[in-house]
Amino acid sequence: MLERNFSRVADSYDRYCRIQRFSAGRLVELAGPCEFGRILEIGCGTGNFTGMLAERYPLARIDALDISDGMIGVARRKLKGRARFIKADAESFRGDGRYDLISSNGAFQWFSDVKGALGRLADLLGKNGVVLISTFGPRTFRELDWAVREYTGGAFKTDSKSFPGRKELGAIAGEYFSDLRIEEETVELRYGSLRELLESIRSTGTRGRGMGISRLWTEKAFSAIESAYIDRYGSVNATYEILFFKGVL
Repeated sequence: MLERNFSRVADSYDRYCRIQRFSAGRLVELAGPCEFGRILEIGCGTGNFTGMLAERYPLARIDALDISDGMIGVARRKLKGRARFIKADAESFRGDGRYDLISSNGAFQWFSDVKGALGRLADLLGKNGVVLISTFGPRTFRELDWAVREYTGGAFKTDSKSFPGRKELGAIAGEYFSDLRIEEETVELRYGSLRELLESIRSTGTRGRGMGISRLWTEKAFSAIESAYIDRYGSVNATYEILFFKGVL
Protein backbone atom coordinates (compact mmCIF):
# COMPACT_ATOMS: atom_id res chain seq x y z
CA MET A 1 0.00 0.00 0.00
CA LEU A 2 2.84 2.39 0.84
CA GLU A 3 4.42 1.79 -2.55
CA ARG A 4 1.12 2.36 -4.34
CA ASN A 5 0.40 5.59 -2.47
CA PHE A 6 3.79 7.09 -3.29
CA SER A 7 3.63 6.03 -6.93
CA ARG A 8 0.23 7.69 -7.19
CA VAL A 9 1.62 11.07 -6.11
CA ALA A 10 5.00 10.86 -7.89
CA ASP A 11 4.03 13.32 -10.64
CA SER A 12 2.68 15.90 -8.18
CA TYR A 13 5.40 15.59 -5.51
CA ASP A 14 7.61 18.38 -6.86
CA ARG A 15 4.75 20.90 -6.70
CA TYR A 16 4.51 20.53 -2.94
CA CYS A 17 8.01 19.69 -1.66
CA ARG A 18 9.10 23.15 -0.49
CA ILE A 19 10.18 21.97 2.94
CA GLN A 20 12.01 18.94 1.51
CA ARG A 21 14.02 21.17 -0.84
CA PHE A 22 14.93 23.39 2.10
CA SER A 23 16.11 20.50 4.28
CA ALA A 24 18.01 18.93 1.36
CA GLY A 25 20.01 22.11 0.94
CA ARG A 26 20.85 22.18 4.63
CA LEU A 27 21.99 18.54 4.54
CA VAL A 28 24.44 19.27 1.73
CA GLU A 29 25.86 22.14 3.81
CA LEU A 30 26.23 19.87 6.84
CA ALA A 31 28.07 17.23 4.81
CA GLY A 32 31.03 19.60 4.75
CA PRO A 33 34.20 19.38 2.62
CA CYS A 34 34.62 15.59 2.89
CA GLU A 35 34.90 13.45 -0.22
CA PHE A 36 32.96 10.22 -0.43
CA GLY A 37 33.53 7.31 -2.78
CA ARG A 38 30.24 5.49 -2.24
CA ILE A 39 27.00 7.13 -1.15
CA LEU A 40 23.68 5.55 -0.24
CA GLU A 41 20.56 7.71 -0.19
CA ILE A 42 17.53 6.37 1.67
CA GLY A 43 14.12 7.43 0.35
CA CYS A 44 15.25 9.32 -2.75
CA GLY A 45 11.74 10.24 -3.91
CA THR A 46 11.86 12.17 -7.16
CA GLY A 47 15.62 12.70 -6.95
CA ASN A 48 15.92 16.32 -5.82
CA PHE A 49 18.38 15.58 -3.02
CA THR A 50 20.05 12.93 -5.21
CA GLY A 51 20.85 15.65 -7.73
CA MET A 52 22.37 17.85 -5.04
CA LEU A 53 24.57 14.97 -3.90
CA ALA A 54 25.63 14.22 -7.48
CA GLU A 55 26.58 17.86 -8.02
CA ARG A 56 28.46 18.10 -4.72
CA TYR A 57 30.27 14.75 -5.19
CA PRO A 58 30.62 14.23 -8.95
CA LEU A 59 33.12 11.36 -8.59
CA ALA A 60 31.07 9.37 -6.08
CA ARG A 61 29.02 6.30 -6.89
CA ILE A 62 25.52 7.05 -5.64
CA ASP A 63 22.95 4.37 -4.88
CA ALA A 64 19.53 5.95 -4.40
CA LEU A 65 16.87 3.84 -2.74
CA ASP A 66 13.09 4.17 -2.78
CA ILE A 67 10.11 1.89 -2.33
CA SER A 68 8.11 3.46 -5.18
CA ASP A 69 8.50 2.67 -8.88
CA GLY A 70 6.74 5.93 -9.70
CA MET A 71 9.15 8.06 -7.67
CA ILE A 72 12.17 6.25 -9.09
CA GLY A 73 10.87 6.76 -12.62
CA VAL A 74 10.71 10.53 -12.12
CA ALA A 75 14.15 10.55 -10.49
CA ARG A 76 15.75 8.58 -13.33
CA ARG A 77 14.45 11.07 -15.88
CA LYS A 78 15.97 13.94 -13.88
CA LEU A 79 19.35 12.42 -13.12
CA LYS A 80 20.02 10.73 -16.48
CA GLY A 81 22.50 8.14 -15.27
CA ARG A 82 24.21 10.14 -12.53
CA ALA A 83 22.97 7.70 -9.86
CA ARG A 84 21.94 4.08 -9.62
CA PHE A 85 18.33 3.81 -8.50
CA ILE A 86 17.21 0.79 -6.51
CA LYS A 87 13.65 -0.15 -5.65
CA ALA A 88 13.76 -1.55 -2.11
CA ASP A 89 12.38 -1.17 1.40
CA ALA A 90 15.00 0.74 3.38
CA GLU A 91 14.16 -1.14 6.57
CA SER A 92 15.25 -4.44 5.02
CA PHE A 93 17.91 -3.32 2.51
CA ARG A 94 21.23 -5.14 2.85
CA GLY A 95 23.33 -3.61 0.04
CA ASP A 96 26.32 -5.06 -1.79
CA GLY A 97 29.19 -3.44 0.05
CA ARG A 98 30.07 -0.65 2.48
CA TYR A 99 29.28 3.03 2.04
CA ASP A 100 31.24 6.13 3.01
CA LEU A 101 28.11 8.25 3.41
CA ILE A 102 24.51 7.25 4.05
CA SER A 103 22.05 10.10 3.87
CA SER A 104 18.29 10.53 4.01
CA ASN A 105 16.19 13.65 3.59
CA GLY A 106 12.79 13.71 5.25
CA ALA A 107 12.08 9.98 5.12
CA PHE A 108 12.76 8.64 8.61
CA GLN A 109 9.24 9.43 9.81
CA TRP A 110 8.16 6.44 7.70
CA PHE A 111 10.29 4.00 9.67
CA SER A 112 8.39 1.84 12.13
CA ASP A 113 11.59 1.04 14.07
CA VAL A 114 14.00 3.98 14.16
CA LYS A 115 16.50 2.21 16.41
CA GLY A 116 16.58 -0.85 14.17
CA ALA A 117 16.89 1.33 11.07
CA LEU A 118 19.89 3.20 12.46
CA GLY A 119 21.48 -0.10 13.43
CA ARG A 120 21.12 -1.38 9.86
CA LEU A 121 22.62 1.82 8.48
CA ALA A 122 25.59 1.38 10.80
CA ASP A 123 26.05 -2.13 9.39
CA LEU A 124 26.16 -0.68 5.86
CA LEU A 125 28.83 1.93 6.64
CA GLY A 126 32.54 1.42 6.22
CA LYS A 127 35.11 2.48 8.79
CA ASN A 128 34.71 6.17 9.67
CA GLY A 129 31.59 6.27 7.52
CA VAL A 130 29.18 9.16 7.98
CA VAL A 131 25.42 9.10 8.43
CA LEU A 132 23.58 12.33 7.62
CA ILE A 133 19.82 12.53 8.09
CA SER A 134 17.02 15.05 8.24
CA THR A 135 13.74 14.04 9.84
CA PHE A 136 10.69 15.77 11.27
CA GLY A 137 10.22 16.28 15.00
CA PRO A 138 7.09 16.06 17.17
CA ARG A 139 6.22 19.76 16.93
CA THR A 140 5.61 19.38 13.19
CA PHE A 141 2.02 20.34 12.30
CA ARG A 142 1.36 21.61 15.82
CA GLU A 143 -1.29 24.01 14.45
CA LEU A 144 -3.16 21.25 12.65
CA ASP A 145 -2.89 19.05 15.72
CA TRP A 146 -4.44 21.79 17.86
CA ALA A 147 -7.33 22.33 15.41
CA VAL A 148 -8.07 18.61 15.18
CA ARG A 149 -7.97 18.17 18.96
CA GLU A 150 -10.17 21.24 19.42
CA TYR A 151 -12.82 19.90 17.06
CA THR A 152 -12.77 16.33 18.38
CA GLY A 153 -12.34 17.10 22.06
CA GLY A 154 -8.97 15.37 22.02
CA ALA A 155 -10.26 12.14 20.42
CA PHE A 156 -7.92 12.49 17.41
CA LYS A 157 -4.37 13.72 17.01
CA THR A 158 -1.80 13.91 14.24
CA ASP A 159 0.78 11.13 14.01
CA SER A 160 3.57 13.71 13.98
CA LYS A 161 3.14 13.91 17.76
CA SER A 162 4.82 10.50 17.97
CA PHE A 163 7.89 11.43 15.87
CA PRO A 164 11.18 11.12 17.85
CA GLY A 165 12.40 14.40 19.29
CA ARG A 166 15.97 15.67 19.50
CA LYS A 167 16.71 14.03 22.86
CA GLU A 168 15.23 10.67 21.88
CA LEU A 169 16.98 10.62 18.52
CA GLY A 170 20.29 11.47 20.17
CA ALA A 171 19.91 8.67 22.71
CA ILE A 172 19.16 6.10 20.02
CA ALA A 173 21.88 7.27 17.63
CA GLY A 174 24.43 7.40 20.42
CA GLU A 175 24.37 3.62 20.60
CA TYR A 176 25.81 3.38 17.07
CA PHE A 177 27.60 6.60 16.17
CA SER A 178 30.22 8.94 17.60
CA ASP A 179 30.83 12.66 17.05
CA LEU A 180 27.07 13.19 17.14
CA ARG A 181 25.75 16.50 15.98
CA ILE A 182 22.01 17.15 16.06
CA GLU A 183 20.66 20.52 15.02
CA GLU A 184 17.06 21.62 15.21
CA GLU A 185 15.38 24.15 12.96
CA THR A 186 11.77 25.31 12.91
CA VAL A 187 10.27 26.52 9.64
CA GLU A 188 6.77 27.91 9.17
CA LEU A 189 5.03 27.76 5.80
CA ARG A 190 1.74 29.37 4.82
CA TYR A 191 -0.89 27.61 2.72
CA GLY A 192 -3.85 29.03 0.84
CA SER A 193 -6.30 26.68 2.52
CA LEU A 194 -6.55 23.64 4.74
CA ARG A 195 -7.15 21.58 1.61
CA GLU A 196 -3.83 22.78 0.15
CA LEU A 197 -2.00 21.86 3.36
CA LEU A 198 -3.53 18.38 3.44
CA GLU A 199 -2.69 17.84 -0.22
CA SER A 200 0.91 18.82 0.49
CA ILE A 201 1.04 16.35 3.37
CA ARG A 202 -0.49 13.61 1.24
CA SER A 203 1.78 14.26 -1.75
CA THR A 204 5.09 14.46 0.10
CA GLY A 205 4.73 11.89 2.88
CA THR A 206 5.53 14.42 5.59
CA ARG A 207 2.88 12.80 7.77
CA GLY A 208 4.75 9.53 8.27
CA ARG A 209 2.76 6.31 8.21
CA GLY A 210 -0.55 8.08 8.70
CA MET A 211 -2.07 11.20 10.20
CA GLY A 212 -4.24 8.97 12.39
CA ILE A 213 -7.26 11.04 11.37
CA SER A 214 -8.36 9.70 7.96
CA ARG A 215 -11.81 8.83 9.30
CA LEU A 216 -12.31 12.42 10.41
CA TRP A 217 -12.60 14.21 7.08
CA THR A 218 -16.30 14.69 6.43
CA GLU A 219 -17.27 17.99 4.81
CA LYS A 220 -18.71 19.19 8.12
CA ALA A 221 -15.53 18.36 10.00
CA PHE A 222 -13.34 19.86 7.31
CA SER A 223 -15.16 23.22 7.42
CA ALA A 224 -15.19 23.34 11.21
CA ILE A 225 -11.50 22.47 11.54
CA GLU A 226 -10.48 25.03 8.91
CA SER A 227 -12.55 27.73 10.67
CA ALA A 228 -11.00 26.91 14.06
CA TYR A 229 -7.55 26.91 12.48
CA ILE A 230 -7.97 30.37 10.93
CA ASP A 231 -9.70 31.84 14.00
CA ARG A 232 -6.71 30.90 16.15
CA TYR A 233 -3.79 31.44 13.77
CA GLY A 234 -5.13 33.98 11.27
CA SER A 235 -4.31 31.77 8.29
CA VAL A 236 -3.42 28.17 7.46
CA ASN A 237 0.18 28.06 8.65
CA ALA A 238 2.15 24.90 9.30
CA THR A 239 5.18 24.50 11.54
CA TYR A 240 7.86 22.03 10.50
CA GLU A 241 10.31 21.00 13.20
CA ILE A 242 13.32 19.61 11.34
CA LEU A 243 16.07 17.63 13.04
CA PHE A 244 19.42 17.40 11.24
CA PHE A 245 21.56 14.55 12.49
CA LYS A 246 25.19 13.78 11.61
CA GLY A 247 27.22 10.95 13.10
CA VAL A 248 30.40 8.98 12.40
CA LEU A 249 30.72 5.22 12.74
